Amino acid sequence: YCSAMKPRIWEPPSPSQRRLQRLGRRRVALDEMRVQEVNRLQGPGIDDVRPSIEKTIAFLDREIEEIDAEIAATIKGDRNLSGKRELLESIPGIGERVAATLLGELPQLTEFRNAKALAAFVGLCPREFRSGTSVGASWLSKVGNSHVRRVLYMPAITAMRWNPVLATFAARLRTNGKRPKQIIAAVMRRLLVLAYGVLKSARPFDAALHA
Repeated sequence: YCSAMKPRIWEPPSPSQRRLQRLGRRRVALDEMRVQEVNRLQGPGIDDVRPSIEKTIAFLDREIEEIDAEIAATIKGDRNLSGKRELLESIPGIGERVAATLLGELPQLTEFRNAKALAAFVGLCPREFRSGTSVGASWLSKVGNSHVRRVLYMPAITAMRWNPVLATFAARLRTNGKRPKQIIAAVMRRLLVLAYGVLKSARPFDAALHA
């Protein structure tokens, strides 16, 4: 196969990219622990353990701050990552955390043959439900990188308001009768496509080019 098709030689992620992925996943784990503790704090009959819960939340906050600082330093210390982060953050809706996650989880993002292949890899392609002759509503395949899907959810909601391209896109889907969850999923996918576009072209986001 390799002799006939001559595929591109695979290049492993750089040490900085591997470190970025590990830090990003640790950040997610800390976030989840913090949510659990905050939920406990809001539960009934916790007076006796409230000090312990509050102390744990404060500790997790410090850990999250340290992880964020390490993520920022890792990107700043790598010219390639730093340049790509600037391109990604030119897209309204993509901030520091989303950019860091994309760079850590998808180090070879631009090596995909097209944006559709990238969306499929992440699990953001719709899959239709069929049973016999009945056809149900479509939903995300959810096969692929769950870390990227998770981090794109809230930015997609923000982008529907502040990103002119995605706001128009969401409005069109709404007019066509799509449900809220379907619209969010489609915007998540479109946000990933925009990320692919700016990195592939090495040019900042331009609403006029993506309208």
